Amino acid sequence: PERRGILPLRDFHVPRRLARTVRADRFTVLVDRAFEQVVRGCAEATHDRPSTWINEEIFRLFVALFERGAAHSVECWSDGRLVGGLY
Repeated sequence: PERRGILPLRDFHVPRRLARTVRADRFTVLVDRAFEQVVRGCAEATHDRPSTWINEEIFRLFVALFERGAAHSVECWSDGRLVGGLY
């Protein structure tokens, strides 16, 4: 797509509420443990979003980037279950 989400880490700011949630230790935050699951989760249709731009070709390309170390995921886990993430 023409527009992509990019997190500029140099100026990254953690909102107070997010910091409080992380400190509350309700979730385990890990990096690069479930890349494919995160992408699949982001590609799932929902009631409010019946389709996404993440098709099988995009999935394969992102997995290839991940395998080369050029793509990453951040995952939130609760009781050993993936409950959210971004890639």
